[in-house]
Amino acid sequence: DDRLTLFITHGGANSMLETATRGKPVIAIPLYGDQMKNAKLMRKYGFGVIVEKTELLGGRGLHEAIDRVISDKK
Repeated sequence: DDRLTLFITHGGANSMLETATRGKPVIAIPLYGDQMKNAKLMRKYGFGVIVEKTELLGGRGLHEAIDRVISDKK
């Protein structure tokens, strides 16, 4: 969908696969299980960033991640 600028997800396998096949950048906020591994792979291949749940307090970490992803023209 061209209306989608970026996708914020917990980093589950299905979400990551759907996003990767659509070529949209990701902000992953992994919480448990395989989510951190998936998020690290996403970051390694350059289609997103990771925000730790501890960075969500006050919204600053998420706000900064959104700005970083939107301004990255890769």
